[in-house]
Amino acid sequence: MHMLALRPSARLPRAVCRQCRRALASQTRSKVFAEGDIVLLRDKNRPRNRGFLTKPLKPGVVVANHHGSIAHDGIIGKTIRDTIQTTKTEYRIHDPTLDEYVRLTPRIVTPIYPDDASFIVNLLDIHDHLEAVSKALHVDGALAVFNPSITQIADAVRKIKELQLPLALETVVELKGSSTVREWDVRVAQLKAARKAANGTDVKAENEEDLDVDQDSAAESSEREASVAEQAVKEVETLEKTEQELEEQLETAGDGGWKLVCRPMTGLTHGALKMGEPKHLSGDKPAIEEFLGKFDTFLFDCDGKQLVFVTNNSTKSRADYKQKFDKLGIPAQVEEVFGSAYSAAVYISRILKLPAGKSKVFVLGESGIEQELRAENVPFIGGTDPNLRRDLQQSDFDAIADGSALDPEVGVVLAGLDFHVNYLKYSLAFAYLRKGALFLATNTDSTLPNAKTLFPGAGSVGAPLVTAIGKQPLSLGKPSQAMLDAVEGKFHFDRSRTCMVGDRLNTDIQFGIEGKLGGTLAVLTGHFSKMQRTSFTRIDPKRRADLDHRKRQFAAPKWREQEYKHRLNFYTLPPTAEITLEEFEEWAIARLKVLSELEACSFRNRSPEETASYMAPILEKHLPLNSNSSRSSQLDAERKKDHYSHFILRLAFSATEDLRRRFARLETALFRLRWRDDNASERRDFVDSLDMGGEWERVSDEEKKELGQDLINATAGFGKRAEEEGWFKVDWEKVPELVETRKVLIKRGVAYVPVREQSSLVVAEFTRRLDEALELTSRALPRLDEDDRLSPILSHLSNNFTAPDTTYSSDSSIDGLSAPTAASVDALSQHFPLCMQHLHRTLRQNSHLKHFGRLQYTLFLKGIGVSLEECLIFWRRSFKLITDEKFNKEYRYNVRHAYGDVGGDANRRGRGYTPYSCQKLTTEPLPGPGQTHGCPYRSFAPENLVSMLQQTGVNDQQTLKEVREDVKRQRYHIACNRVFEWKHKGEIKKVKDEGTWGAAEMDTILHPNEYFKRSFLLGHLGEENGSALKEGIRSQG
Repeated sequence: MHMLALRPSARLPRAVCRQCRRALASQTRSKVFAEGDIVLLRDKNRPRNRGFLTKPLKPGVVVANHHGSIAHDGIIGKTIRDTIQTTKTEYRIHDPTLDEYVRLTPRIVTPIYPDDASFIVNLLDIHDHLEAVSKALHVDGALAVFNPSITQIADAVRKIKELQLPLALETVVELKGSSTVREWDVRVAQLKAARKAANGTDVKAENEEDLDVDQDSAAESSEREASVAEQAVKEVETLEKTEQELEEQLETAGDGGWKLVCRPMTGLTHGALKMGEPKHLSGDKPAIEEFLGKFDTFLFDCDGKQLVFVTNNSTKSRADYKQKFDKLGIPAQVEEVFGSAYSAAVYISRILKLPAGKSKVFVLGESGIEQELRAENVPFIGGTDPNLRRDLQQSDFDAIADGSALDPEVGVVLAGLDFHVNYLKYSLAFAYLRKGALFLATNTDSTLPNAKTLFPGAGSVGAPLVTAIGKQPLSLGKPSQAMLDAVEGKFHFDRSRTCMVGDRLNTDIQFGIEGKLGGTLAVLTGHFSKMQRTSFTRIDPKRRADLDHRKRQFAAPKWREQEYKHRLNFYTLPPTAEITLEEFEEWAIARLKVLSELEACSFRNRSPEETASYMAPILEKHLPLNSNSSRSSQLDAERKKDHYSHFILRLAFSATEDLRRRFARLETALFRLRWRDDNASERRDFVDSLDMGGEWERVSDEEKKELGQDLINATAGFGKRAEEEGWFKVDWEKVPELVETRKVLIKRGVAYVPVREQSSLVVAEFTRRLDEALELTSRALPRLDEDDRLSPILSHLSNNFTAPDTTYSSDSSIDGLSAPTAASVDALSQHFPLCMQHLHRTLRQNSHLKHFGRLQYTLFLKGIGVSLEECLIFWRRSFKLITDEKFNKEYRYNVRHAYGDVGGDANRRGRGYTPYSCQKLTTEPLPGPGQTHGCPYRSFAPENLVSMLQQTGVNDQQTLKEVREDVKRQRYHIACNRVFEWKHKGEIKKVKDEGTWGAAEMDTILHPNEYFKRSFLLGHLGEENGSALKEGIRSQG
């Protein structure tokens, strides 16, 4: 396969019209329009308007449209650039060029793929149409002609010369399959025999047919082999010279044996076109300017130059994106947005030829798909149909099985991102697919980025159908080339002058590379970073890295299989096996809850025995870890979860020195707690398995006899049995706790530690190793900064270390309790946490709260069970200084929006906002002057905080002192829990003694609504959740 590249000649005829640049030398005003001609009408007063095409002219036909009434008889017989008057305006008549005819003719986009292009062009015999094709070219345009035979190239050049077309030969290349590209040289040559005859020399008998290139052509060949730099500088001159030489030589063709021949150029074979080495453009202004200058069209991932916004998000229509761009101040039109939902709608309506009676589409998706299908007049079912947003019943099974629940006109199943997907929708879609419906997908993205994290994407929604039906859908989003063909068909851009801009390598950048665009630009704001673009290596998941922490940071790895032989773990071996993102986050949160409760125990000065008793049910719930003697079938799973969760939190808490110290302290406390619970034999096996590298050394019997009396004196109360006990020698700096309590013998800088005090030795070694590992981890953290999968999770975990996050759920309400009313809020406020009591008191004093305070208090009331109607009544009565008109205009909507009664689809589907947790209140920006929202323990000065607590009845000086200390150390949720425990100390003691409340009911309070629930229940101990509590609410109201 050979390709001939032609460009418009620099020496165009002088007859070119500057106004429209379409009439060439061959076009004159002598043409008279006749019946059957198609003419171009352009508004005389708007010459730059693109105009419109008429239908073939026919006598007696009058066309009436928004342009006015146009009679064909008034056009027939006129010449080019004559005018015709309609009922509305005056139009000038033009003969349309091929370019104008192609652009202005309504048509259905029909992509032509490379495998078919050569065959189609060969059948068309493009050489016979060069004259018409040349009219469609711009002055600086280019024409690529595919020639199955190399001899056809010479025919094309001769054709151009004979017709005197304004085209010039630029490049001839040979496409050798998909591997190489070879350039050819086209020139005029003379037979040796003819040249000798012309010079009077005898002609040889063998009629030599070798071709000899003239000296001018040889000079031109040497010029082609010049350096790349010289060619770039003299490109224009060389092309003009080539044109002149070809013209002069062609004039002599056929005389004296001169012929136009083609031959391959040696040394100019190029490899197949591939993606080049990525180049980082940030901060390099010359490189950026050079890059922008290469392209005319930019395809932007939503997630003069011509801009086209291409997105895989099928939940929004083009009109939705237009509104979004308007809010962001980005000038864009609906036509410049090309989404996967629109791509699917166009494909179904214009390309698919669905049989009669099978024109409907069953939609798995949101309103964005429905809007685009509706705009293309495609009938559909499913989607946001509220009748499908329910559980599957047995009657549904029967109806789907017998076909009564199926629409016989469904011929396509279109899968997109569906926020309300359920088993009923899957069952219907599966049934349609089994009956022969086509399987299409708006896109196959596995994840959806939102709120600085990842959620399941459209590909994940369609995955169950792929598994069930056993085939992949036709994807109409990026990186599918069907989408690029549709985009090109609509916008008519030059692919070689088009750049794809996006943040996903596997969709956006692949979309541009596979589409053979001129370039791609990966931005570092989304799914991939600069580091990931140059390195895609992964560790074998079946291998484990064993690094010696005492050596340099990047020591050579040793590989060995991971095993969990012991319950205890020093966490020296990092895990490298694959786990899901859900496991990654869930396991880390479970360990975080355990560490937070351990920290709360230390803050409350609980003894080791009290801590062990309190933590036992919490550990069993969140992080169980059984011993080998338990013979549990879940040993490996439990130890794997413990192992991974430790390293995940190690990543989250290595960023700062404060986080590293806190994490090491709490992990040490957890290790000590587990050491105490382990049996002696398993502890001994674990210690023996440790590679201490000579740091521990057993004391021999001879040395024990030599130090006998000293060992006895060092272990007061142990008597002569000290000689019979095992001892270890270790550097005294490693056991500071034992040295402080004088439980060891120190001699020549060596501490002699009895086996019964071995725990201090092991715990100290655990702490030392963990501190060193955290330091190494902090050095590697920059590598994770731009990982969009893990960074949001790790950031969330580290932020929650201040006060672990807890999500509000319906469990925060009191079972069997009737909904509180607006009148009962004042009485219930005695059970509110301090933050809500402060808001309530301010509201009663000022009859007003600012926006953030209103929102925080409204969500709290919503969480304790106050209905929307009662909440509106409460706020209207509280804002008693304003009129009804002002309340309805300025405040009513905000309350309804918080409850999810108004707003967008997402707000209504999610039933509004959730009540704020302690974590949110203690990490949000501090309130400004006149504002009352947030956490008082964080925003109030210590003196003002103590004064407020005393107003609420907290007068115990020791409690107030401890609250001051907690606030000083930024332990705000601990201070709040301390106040709660003091207020309900009698009730808490009672439920503990009676055993009526478990560990879950006694966990640290992390949510204002949980505070209210516990306070109310403790305040009504002994009453039933039913009538007694209901009467209590009514009496308080």
